[in-house]
Amino acid sequence: MTRFSGYSLLFILVTAGSNAAAETPGVTPATGFLQILLALFFILALIFSGVWLLKRFNPAIAANRIPLKVLGNLSVGNKERIMIIEAGDQWLIVGVTANNIQTLGTLPKQESLLSAGTADSSTFQDWLRHTLEKKKSATADH
Repeated sequence: MTRFSGYSLLFILVTAGSNAAAETPGVTPATGFLQILLALFFILALIFSGVWLLKRFNPAIAANRIPLKVLGNLSVGNKERIMIIEAGDQWLIVGVTANNIQTLGTLPKQESLLSAGTADSSTFQDWLRHTLEKKKSATADH
């Protein structure tokens, strides 16, 4: 009775595998390169389609959408603007620079100004100047 050790069993398995590999026809370099290239394209297609699906059907992004509307803006410098943004039933007066966005004030939604239209930019400028002066005088009184 012969006992096989773990090493001899491993040797038998390795030599049997190498004999089986020697009997199969070899892969040419061109077909090997083609297989690698096709596998790469398949993996890239999977990645891009996964990203597209996440962007398209991500419920977390769709649930966080708040309807915002820019009602008007006024350029006060090279890269500085004052903007009126409607968020729900409130208007936000926002100062926008190249490095910062800051809330200057809030107002309740004013339907009378929306129905009159803001096609004339001087109307918006006058309204904004009047609103800022009123705010400045209110803070000076306190």
